Amino acid sequence: TNSVETQHRLLALLATLLGVSSDQEVYQQINIPDNAEQLLNNESIGQLCQFVAWCHTNGIQVGNLLSATLKMTENKSKLITDGSDSGPGGDANSTNRSDASTPKASIDQECPALWFVASTGRTPPPVEKIKGPYRVSELQALMETGDLQPFDQVTASQVDNYDEDEDQSEGRLKDTQIDTGKWRRLEQVWQLRWQLCTDGTSSGIYSPAEVSLMGLRSLSRLVDLHKSLDSRGVPYFPVPIAKRLLCGLSRDPSKARDITSIDESRDNYLTIVSQSLLANDPIVVEETAQLLHKLMKHNEAASSKFYLTGAFFFLTSYTGSNFLSLAKLIQEMHLNQHFRSGFAAAANESELPMKDRSILGNMLPEGLLFILVNYSFEKFTEIFVGNFDTPEVIWSFEMRKHLVEMIRQHLGDFPQRLRQNTTTHYEYCPIPGIAYKRLEKEIFCHNYYLNNLCDENRFPDWPIAEPIELFRACLEEWKQQMNRDEGKEEGAQEEARKVLDLQAGDGSRELRTAYRKLARKFHPDKNPSGREMFEKIQAAYELLLPLVESGDTLTALSSDYDHSDDDDCKVNIADGFNGGRSQMQNIHLLLRTQLLVCKRYPEGMGKDK
Repeated sequence: TNSVETQHRLLALLATLLGVSSDQEVYQQINIPDNAEQLLNNESIGQLCQFVAWCHTNGIQVGNLLSATLKMTENKSKLITDGSDSGPGGDANSTNRSDASTPKASIDQECPALWFVASTGRTPPPVEKIKGPYRVSELQALMETGDLQPFDQVTASQVDNYDEDEDQSEGRLKDTQIDTGKWRRLEQVWQLRWQLCTDGTSSGIYSPAEVSLMGLRSLSRLVDLHKSLDSRGVPYFPVPIAKRLLCGLSRDPSKARDITSIDESRDNYLTIVSQSLLANDPIVVEETAQLLHKLMKHNEAASSKFYLTGAFFFLTSYTGSNFLSLAKLIQEMHLNQHFRSGFAAAANESELPMKDRSILGNMLPEGLLFILVNYSFEKFTEIFVGNFDTPEVIWSFEMRKHLVEMIRQHLGDFPQRLRQNTTTHYEYCPIPGIAYKRLEKEIFCHNYYLNNLCDENRFPDWPIAEPIELFRACLEEWKQQMNRDEGKEEGAQEEARKVLDLQAGDGSRELRTAYRKLARKFHPDKNPSGREMFEKIQAAYELLLPLVESGDTLTALSSDYDHSDDDDCKVNIADGFNGGRSQMQNIHLLLRTQLLVCKRYPEGMGKDK
């Protein structure tokens, strides 16, 4: 139907028949399994996922303290609303849609142009017939002038790097960025059909967030239809049909192929659901996290590669305080991801430090990771959205703000792309380690920050769960401090610069761009023979990142240049003294910790002396 009102009423009717309508106070709870059984097919689930993705069309998002601090809305005239004034296309109600001064028009201009059109019946169309790229608002203008018809062919650009592209800023994209394998008639693309091909005489009943919620709750009902465990508590194999379809484990129950691996075809709807975490509507995010938790539970084939959807980036960059559902999903999934390579992939988990065991190891400090492992997800939520400075965890609002900023840098313009193409898939790229300024002078040993642990005025008699293991960890850290070779460290920096093909004078932008390009090329999930090179790339980036984070640029070492009379040499000598003093402070702190352990636990330490 071309009527938006009819579409919304049919969706509401479907939600009511499934028993997930928001109007349960009016209608009694409906629980008829046969209603849900008829929707357990690829086409119905695909349609519901389209409704779920509709949340991205709501450009005017709910605001909060953290998002405001991050300056999500640069223009002061933008309004922070709950999206209730948004129409079926995500447009805020206004008297003039084309007015660039409106919040919607301003937000639309921030999004990249993705859509290409061709007025021809040939597939793929001749190059000379292709026009674009366009934003959705520009396609709307073409429809109004009659230059674009519902039967014209369209496709969206596909890029591997979400940084702003130079060619795109000039109004064009490279030929390789046009997804020539997916040309379809405009009316066959659900998003564009709903946004551009409606009759214009009816208005939507629900906001984009409400449409997405009905889709999420309907999918959740389908997942709940069949149990994942038998009467003995043993998981069923294969997993229930709804999970198989949503996670891409098979295209259709009647056409099941290899149910032990994820199908990377366009029928993998798990990515679309995961990307709803970027909606930034608090209720949509919560419902999405709950649905993802159900999908991953007792579903090893899908859960082990869950990280490829980018979900952990989306979860940890969420700015709201309603984090319980997200924390529950994170806690159960972060140690179950098969992301490691080389020795780490074959090693026993007990042989690896926590930051290497967890998919979050490059994003969160070790202290916060141990809170996630040793305590409940409620405790993790309390710390993650608050401010804590104890021997076990150091975390603050500023550190969370820095985390969100770094993840957003890594995601580039992908969230803006979702507003233009709601079902585009995130191209996974591992994030390099995030450094926190607050932790620069901290030493973390066996679950404790030593500066705080040794501060007996603030933390008298702070319990130490495993004093002997802490003592041993201090000894290992002492050995590393004593064996530091600054000459080798400088040589390693020069080698890292060569690995990433960087030039002297390059800064943080060039470093980030080089890393993304090479990491995607050599990531083991896509290039099994590139495992060794990927590890070098990862190590090189993490080594150079602290050098450019302060705004400095990279420098090249030269053995032919005599620095004896150079002013920079004096600076380097000063840095050397400072580095030596810092090293001595670290050794002193390690000694204090060992003395503290011996003082508090004389009997236990005496046995293992």
